[in-house]
Amino acid sequence: MNGSVLREVAFKLISALLVLLRNLLVAVQGIEDKFFEFQVNPATDEFIVTYRFYASISERIACLSPLLNATYLRYSIQTAGRSGISARSSDFDVFQVFNLTDGTASLLVSGLESQAKIKYVTRQKIFKRKLSEFPLCDTRPDRKLKLFGKLWRPPSPGTVPLDRSKQPWKLLHVEKAWSQGHCGAGVRVGIFDTGLVSTSGHPHFARTVVRERTDWTRTPDGLSAEDSMEILRQHDASGQSEEAVDGHGHGTFVAGVIAGTDVSLEAIFAGEETETLACPQPGIAPLAELYIFRVFTDTQVSYTSWFLDAFNYAITRKLHVINLSIGGPDFLDQPFVDKVWELSSNGILLVSAIGNDGPLFGTLNNPADQMDVLGVGGVDATGRIARFSSRGMTSWALPFGYGQVKPDVVTFSTGVISSGLDQKCRVLSGTSVASPVVTGIVALLISAATEHNLQVTANGTLLSDSTVPINPASIKQALIGAAVPLSNVQVFGTKSVRWPQTTDTSGIFEQGAGLVDFTESLRIMERMKPQATLIPSYLDLTQCPYMWPYCSQPLYATMQPVVVNVTVLNSLAVVGSIDEPPIYHPYMDRNGDLLRVRFTYSRRLWPWVGFLAIHLDVQPGATRSAQFSGVAEGFITLTVRSQMEFGGRTAESHLVLPIRANIVPTPDRSRRILFDQFHSLRYPSAYIPRDDLTRKNEPLDWLGDHIHTNYRDLYLHLRKSNYYVEVLTGPFTCFSATNYGSLLLVDPEEEFFPEEIEKLFADVTFYGLSLIVFAEWYNTTVIDSLRFFDTNTRRLWIPETGGANLPALNDLLRPFGVQLGDSVYAGDIKIGRRKVPFSSGTSLLKFPQQNISSLIGHGSVLRARLVDLGDQFIRQYRKSTAFANERLNKDNMDTDPDIKQNSPADWRLTPGADDPSPPILGIWTPLVVPSPGGRLAVFGDSDCLSSTHITTNCFWLADALLQFTTSRLGRIPRPLAEQMVQATATNLDSNARVPLRPENSSLYRISNVLRNDKKFFTMDGLLPSEAYQKLRDCPELNESIVIPATTNSSNVPVYGPQPLKLYPPLQKFTFKRGCSFHHKEGETSSKQYFPHFPSRPDLGFLWFDSFIVYTLIVLFILLLYKHVFHFRGLILWCLNATARSYARLRYRLRFYFFRLIAQEQDANPILRDLNLRNLHPLSASH
Repeated sequence: MNGSVLREVAFKLISALLVLLRNLLVAVQGIEDKFFEFQVNPATDEFIVTYRFYASISERIACLSPLLNATYLRYSIQTAGRSGISARSSDFDVFQVFNLTDGTASLLVSGLESQAKIKYVTRQKIFKRKLSEFPLCDTRPDRKLKLFGKLWRPPSPGTVPLDRSKQPWKLLHVEKAWSQGHCGAGVRVGIFDTGLVSTSGHPHFARTVVRERTDWTRTPDGLSAEDSMEILRQHDASGQSEEAVDGHGHGTFVAGVIAGTDVSLEAIFAGEETETLACPQPGIAPLAELYIFRVFTDTQVSYTSWFLDAFNYAITRKLHVINLSIGGPDFLDQPFVDKVWELSSNGILLVSAIGNDGPLFGTLNNPADQMDVLGVGGVDATGRIARFSSRGMTSWALPFGYGQVKPDVVTFSTGVISSGLDQKCRVLSGTSVASPVVTGIVALLISAATEHNLQVTANGTLLSDSTVPINPASIKQALIGAAVPLSNVQVFGTKSVRWPQTTDTSGIFEQGAGLVDFTESLRIMERMKPQATLIPSYLDLTQCPYMWPYCSQPLYATMQPVVVNVTVLNSLAVVGSIDEPPIYHPYMDRNGDLLRVRFTYSRRLWPWVGFLAIHLDVQPGATRSAQFSGVAEGFITLTVRSQMEFGGRTAESHLVLPIRANIVPTPDRSRRILFDQFHSLRYPSAYIPRDDLTRKNEPLDWLGDHIHTNYRDLYLHLRKSNYYVEVLTGPFTCFSATNYGSLLLVDPEEEFFPEEIEKLFADVTFYGLSLIVFAEWYNTTVIDSLRFFDTNTRRLWIPETGGANLPALNDLLRPFGVQLGDSVYAGDIKIGRRKVPFSSGTSLLKFPQQNISSLIGHGSVLRARLVDLGDQFIRQYRKSTAFANERLNKDNMDTDPDIKQNSPADWRLTPGADDPSPPILGIWTPLVVPSPGGRLAVFGDSDCLSSTHITTNCFWLADALLQFTTSRLGRIPRPLAEQMVQATATNLDSNARVPLRPENSSLYRISNVLRNDKKFFTMDGLLPSEAYQKLRDCPELNESIVIPATTNSSNVPVYGPQPLKLYPPLQKFTFKRGCSFHHKEGETSSKQYFPHFPSRPDLGFLWFDSFIVYTLIVLFILLLYKHVFHFRGLILWCLNATARSYARLRYRLRFYFFRLIAQEQDANPILRDLNLRNLHPLSASH
């Protein structure tokens, strides 16, 4: 054995040992570090100005330069580095300002946006993708079970990898479409990724149709617009182009999944066993035309402007579908979002991965969370949601509304095999793998629909009434309408003897419509009528677990409305409208009159989509409503209108949405909890820092702080404890305190209206409402030390607040005599036998010992020995020379890893004898029972309630506080009561200071409470009254039109996916044909298993010739029977033999004829191109 082999073996052994050691550490700690997949940061002093028009670069500069010259700013408009196509025509520019301050940035933006020709101005942003694949790991301990003599344990659901012989194309039965000639020929597919390996010499792409390769991450400086067009040159026939070469591998892997081709595809139809075809795997659409866009560098960095330029160019190339296996949480990057809408309006479907940030809810990435984009999630080999696949809901509508359903569909994403850079295969897992699988399927659907439309085309120009629509909406409708809910999926993408099937429990925000069913999607796509549809297409609030969270809690009188945000897909035209309000039809014989249904909706649908928000509650005022227990049913109708592209006529689509919900008697107020959502802020509105300071890998708070996202586990726990939890999406002035036992205020980052402060104090002291607060850390020095340094743009990004907005929270609690401090503590709190994690929290400076207002009461606090985490931050911050004298030493910044990570290298989290014992929990209760007032509880940390990264939660503490606030005598568990002490001055935190609002805060710009047009300074720590907006009005919804209905045999409601409207099936040729590959010049193929289907005149001549020949043969046999033979049996045998011979000859003659055509096409490029144009008019531009 030589040295190289030994080194390779040693390397593999060491790698295996390291993986084993990591898994052991994870098992011991009980946690797994989570690395979020994407970072999105602003670039330094760079702005994107978006115009209301397209123009050449000279015209754009002539528009922008006078506006910038009128200021004192030194600037530079970036023309070098832009491609030639962008120089000729674009709708945006990038400019950099060199002497800009934070105070003048907003003035610059507002000044430019006031110009009529400028749409808006935003900061340039940088995308940093941290992971391109997701490692499958199952950290549960092995069971003591054996199977066939080997140690065995069942895997966790969502982690089972695909077997090499059961890859996505096989499980989705794509070969059936190939055998019918649907191979993606003529469909233009854009791949936005890290590029593509040089196809010269790479066997996986020897026959792949790469039409064009463009690199948007670089352009030579100093070139003219005409010269820089060389970067956009077409891919030459020899495959020698070195443009947009992939040095990372992700883009090559994606291209292989979509359109990789090799002899293995021919071997499949030659009848070889798929066990031998592990590498390479065939691409799903092997004849699709690829357009490679390199928008990420090999270090996986990109800029918004790169995407904008590339998207503009994709529109000019008239692509049909784009695969984007990337994304990020910044759905407020307006230029990017608008450009995606523009892509859709031009008929380009964007297929995007939803992200690898599961199993947390609310972790969707943009642009997959946009309604016009096809968002793709992942499942494992057994058809169960992949553990890493991000979950919904979308967070665009928060905090005022509710998110929409995403992902749209899911497909296989674990253990997928595709092409590598080294001419071999590699295995990856992740939703970035699932996305190209669906992109390949979309290419096949477009190919099939195009052939269908070709068959129904009259005179080559006028479209028949049975033409199927081919646009982003119709493709989504076909995929979603055919998808199979995972509860109905029985698939083994691996060896079933090893991987037991599990019961699916995933909901609609995990799986969307379900697993992609390509065969059914193909059937629908070939027959679908233009129409509008709804997602979801029915609302059954009794169907668990699929309809979670809607099914998790029944409706009852006086509750906050439940909002279901339905997506409207319109394949009639890119622009549609809902002219008349939707109508609710209650089934009077099924208690439908007890439901109150109201609507908010988009009257204009563009591009292809809109929304219908349905607000559900119980009819108020009736005694029957408050006491009813049962199911209420009805349906909603609405009409979508569009101006058809052909003929100019107005088309209508009438939609019906069945609805069913459980109703229960109104619970006692002690069981009702109101969760405040209105005062929550998150990224991307601003830089809101993480709640747990010890987590270095997650700098942003972006999960929504909603009971159905990162507080989902808390919500499930409360529901199991028989509490009813409602969400408040407006100010405190928008609810009646007499309906609720407790108001739960968790991690608020927003300010409070003065009217809210006044009302809440009255609610607690006079109307019996109890208040439970879970606060967070806040310290201005720590906030300053969390400046987020981006090593690519070399810019500091300063947080707008702390983990919670303690100055605002102190304003709210001031009437109660409560004040929280600015010290940041961490550690574990032991209460009896239980342990409560205290990640990064605050302490109590003040707490009422006795009375609150006129209420006689008693206050107690809980002290615990903790580590002063804030002091560690501050000492690290002050000793660092990088921030000395408030200046940034860039050299030191690059060399000091602790500063880059915004935290010390080693945390001390275990308290010692010298560490402080601050009060971190306070409770107050009236002494007179019964009392008109409620109770008060304040805890200094909220991270233990979140599902993000928690090792152990503090749900039992939430139970204890709820028992305290809702029980008649204010009971608390004995272990907690034994550790509580009186809230005297000596038991409060005398070392902490009062937290103040930072003077440089820009929170007012994103606040829903403060005025956004002007910054106000504090006086004695308080904001002046003129700093607040006018108090928001409470949501007032118009009553809907109600038309009663009754059920009968003709209108029995169906609570399931609603069927699409389809044309009758067309009469088609029964001959199957397959895919014919393109060969390089001079290359011949030994076998042509899949020639193109010949034209109809050629088929006519073929059948005419064969008919004449076999007619003569039959006449000859009949003459023999009459004049020579006299035995009937012999004649029957001859006739049978003749028929069988005819069938064999017909089969051979057909494929012989097809092979001749294919060989002629390979020999003559003109014939090949003509044939492609005849079959697929979409490729006529080539």
